[in-house]
Amino acid sequence: YPITSSSGSIYTFFLHSPIVAFCVVSQITSMAAEQWSELESLFIEFEDLALELLNTYASSQVRKFMGDDFLRQIVIRHVLCCVLLDLHLEFVRPEHLPQSSPERFKDVVTAPVLLRKARDVIELCSVEDRYRMSDRPPTPPAKPQSPIQEQVPPASPQPIAAATVAEAITGDSSANDHPASLST
Repeated sequence: YPITSSSGSIYTFFLHSPIVAFCVVSQITSMAAEQWSELESLFIEFEDLALELLNTYASSQVRKFMGDDFLRQIVIRHVLCCVLLDLHLEFVRPEHLPQSSPERFKDVVTAPVLLRKARDVIELCSVEDRYRMSDRPPTPPAKPQSPIQEQVPPASPQPIAAATVAEAITGDSSANDHPASLST
C-alpha cells in the first residue's frame, strides 16, 4: 500500500494513534470537533472490546503480555490494525497486513462484535466506499447476552475545535487556537 513515509509505516501510525491511522487509510483530511469526539468514544469502545476478546480467547502466552500496560496497549492496537486493514478494500495482499505469532489473533480479529464496532467507526466517518460492508453482521439483541456485547458508556473526551487530521498527525496547531490531540 502506498502510504509510507520516512518516519514510519501505517502500522506505526496504528500503534501510536489508531484514530489518526484510520483517518489516513480512509483519506479523511478534516473532521468537525463533535464528530472527532464521537470517533474517540467509538475507538475507546473498540479497544475495550478487543481487550475483552483477548482476555477470553488469547493463549496463555499472549495473556502474559496483558499484565503490562504498554504491551497490552500495543497488542490491542495491533488487533485494531488487523481488523480495520482486513476490512479495507485496498489492503488485499497478505504483505499489506501486519504479521504476528500467533497469526493475527484469528479468533479475536474475526469476532462479529469487533467487526460490528469497526463498521460503526467506518459508518460514523462515512467512508463505507473504502471498506467491505456488505457482510455486516446482524445488529445485536437489545439485551446483551455477554459482557463482550455490552455497550461501554462513552468517555467524555475534551472537545477540540474543528481540526484537520494533518494537524493531528504533525501536532502543528499553529494555524488554529486549539491543540490537536493524538491520543485515543
